[in-house]
Amino acid sequence: MALFIPIAMGVAAAGSAIGNIIGNRKRKKELKRQQELADAERSNNQAMYEKDYYTPYTETTEAKAALETAREHLAEEGKKSAQAAAISGGSNERSIAQKEASNKSFTNLVRSIAGQGQSFKNAVRGQYLTGKAANNQTQASISNARAGLAKDSAESWNNLFESVMSLGMGLSGGTGMGKA
Repeated sequence: MALFIPIAMGVAAAGSAIGNIIGNRKRKKELKRQQELADAERSNNQAMYEKDYYTPYTETTEAKAALETAREHLAEEGKKSAQAAAISGGSNERSIAQKEASNKSFTNLVRSIAGQGQSFKNAVRGQYLTGKAANNQTQASISNARAGLAKDSAESWNNLFESVMSLGMGLSGGTGMGKA
C-alpha cells in the first residue's frame, strides 16, 4: 500500500503535466492565428494608407463630383448668358465679363478642393497612425503571451520530468533507478 501512494501521485502529476503540455500546444496554435491576423491587419492598414495618402485628392469621388457639378453649372450659366445676350442684343463685353466671373468662381472652387485635399491627407495619416498604434499594441500582447507560453511550456516539461523521476523512484522502492 505504501508503494501505491507515490505511484498514484506520480501518475497524477504526469497526467497533469501532459494536460498542460497539450494545452500549451493549443495556445501556441491560437497565438499563431492571432499573429497572422495582426500581420494581415498591419498590411491592410499600410496598403490603405499608401493608396489614400498618395492619391491626389482631385481623384477622389467627392472632389470629382464637386468639379463635375461646377462644370455643369458653369456650362449652363454660359448657355443662359449667351441666350440672354442673343435675345437682348447684349455686347461681347458683357459676355466676356460673365465668362471671367464664371472662371473666377471655378478657380475658387479648385482652390477650396486643394485645401480639402490637405485636410483629407491629414485625416488619412491620423487613421493610419491610430491603426498602426493599435497593431503595435496587439503585437506586444502576442509577444508577451508567447513569452508566458514559453515559460509555461518549460515548467510543464520540467513537471513531467519530475513526475516520471518520482514515479521511477516509487517503483524502485525509493532506492533510486536501477538499484536494488
